[in-house]
Amino acid sequence: MEISNAKLAKILREVAAAYTLKKTGNIFQIRAYENAADSIEHATAEIQDLWEEGRLHEVPGLGEKIRGYLDELFTKGKVRHFEAVQKGIPKIVFDLLDVPGIGPKTASKVAELGVESIDDLKAQIKSGELIKKGFSGKIAQNIMDGLREVSSRTGRILLPYAAAQAEKTINYLKKSKDVIDAHPLGSLRRMVATVGDLDFSASSNKAKSVVEYFCQMPGVVRVVDRGENKATVVLQSGLQLDLLVGRPDSYGALLQHFTGSKSHNIHLRTLAEKKSLSLSEYGVKQIKTGKIVPTKTEEDFYRLLDMDTPDPEIREDSGEIEAAIKHQLPKLVKLSDIKGDFFACTGS
Repeated sequence: MEISNAKLAKILREVAAAYTLKKTGNIFQIRAYENAADSIEHATAEIQDLWEEGRLHEVPGLGEKIRGYLDELFTKGKVRHFEAVQKGIPKIVFDLLDVPGIGPKTASKVAELGVESIDDLKAQIKSGELIKKGFSGKIAQNIMDGLREVSSRTGRILLPYAAAQAEKTINYLKKSKDVIDAHPLGSLRRMVATVGDLDFSASSNKAKSVVEYFCQMPGVVRVVDRGENKATVVLQSGLQLDLLVGRPDSYGALLQHFTGSKSHNIHLRTLAEKKSLSLSEYGVKQIKTGKIVPTKTEEDFYRLLDMDTPDPEIREDSGEIEAAIKHQLPKLVKLSDIKGDFFACTGS
């Protein structure tokens, strides 16, 4: 039985959700499954192929226990532990986790109100039945919008297409007089093979103005969410774009945090604690005094940890942190480094 990376990631996220709902797992177990799902989703090779070659240990974010469960899955087609953890949770809960903006608790609440399927959920929202049962009207509308987005999606986006759209968005943001700098975030900035939603950050002293500017970008057909310093929009193409605006004095910390990967960031937090520092998207804080240390750039951020700055493409906790501490980071190949001759062949 062939199991795709997308299916594997979904299975692991469902286990994490089950742990959350049943409160049988601690935060570290839940994060382990979420990190493993992220790692698998962004992998450039099929995980099942790596398993067959005995190379699962090469995949960042897969601990020994999860590797064991994957071995059982590929061998037997199911995992007894996963079935036990998920037992008693309605199927609709896991189906709803694919809908943007719905977490395990909201999904569980929907199931408790007697919703048995996605089609049943749509019908109860349209008829007003779900709201009559005491469900929030605003959340119901958000769910309906999310369901429409899911139905129009074709899956993850290939990097070249995502990069082309990202370039347009970054160029647009930088035209604003209120934007000091702007970057893509997450898997897009790390240049993984496929990308989900497109996330962006901007540095500005006028966050609200930048949010309004972003929501007026050409091609936006719907504003899903709009706050003081963040917004989510949907383009005519169906792509979802998210923007987070950070203060200039801590923009480096925000950029680093949301570039990821999760496993890279978790390792960094461990190092920071040894230096009495606390890391978050809001900045770097001295634990003893509570004082925020300015991090205008990522270089400022990594310098506080006595490290060189790893290129985003290698931030997967696969040895780059140790290399950065030793000032032995590899120099990545750039397009300008590639030289060659082009030969055109024509048939006779």
